[in-house]
Amino acid sequence: MLIWFCEIALENNNESLIHQLSTRQLTRYRRFCRPIRATQYLYSRLFYKRVLAALKADGHFDDFPIGQPHPPIDTEYGRFYTSLTHSGRYFALSFSHFPHAVDAEVMVQRDFLQLADWFGNELTISTIKESSDRTLEFYRFWCRHECQIKVGNSHLNDYGFTEEVINKDSLPVMLSCLHRKADNPTIRHIRDVLRDPLELRL
Repeated sequence: MLIWFCEIALENNNESLIHQLSTRQLTRYRRFCRPIRATQYLYSRLFYKRVLAALKADGHFDDFPIGQPHPPIDTEYGRFYTSLTHSGRYFALSFSHFPHAVDAEVMVQRDFLQLADWFGNELTISTIKESSDRTLEFYRFWCRHECQIKVGNSHLNDYGFTEEVINKDSLPVMLSCLHRKADNPTIRHIRDVLRDPLELRL
């Protein structure tokens, strides 16, 4: 299992790159009101396109379905399941031979207890409240919650979480992956999504 954790160069000129999007993708791109969401969308799709080309995927990728699990992709290296997440100037894309999910969140300060009351149970709220690091504990629960929604409940008995806090010395990002316990995710960091080598060893 492979996870690419990618940084977006926000100073880049998006308009010089949008010609690489399909007609359907360009329509979605134009609908975003917030520039950061449009930029996340653009670079994650361009990077995904690079990965598909490297895997020699069958068929034509147009876009991910909205609010639904990503359909599996057939390639020369077998069938893969994918997951995608965005937060701030980062996104993560993952590939595995089995259903899974990734979620990433920039760990900004929030009203953690109020938010936990919205998505968590009494144990979640109590754990966050009593933690010596509420920020870390909240984002751990939040990302796990998002991953479980993406995967569904059918596989959870055989599944576990792998988590990593990235950029610990600057603006930290919680990266969480829900995957088969037998899998061992490899995280690769990409700073230039258009040019950095993919190191595609799945």
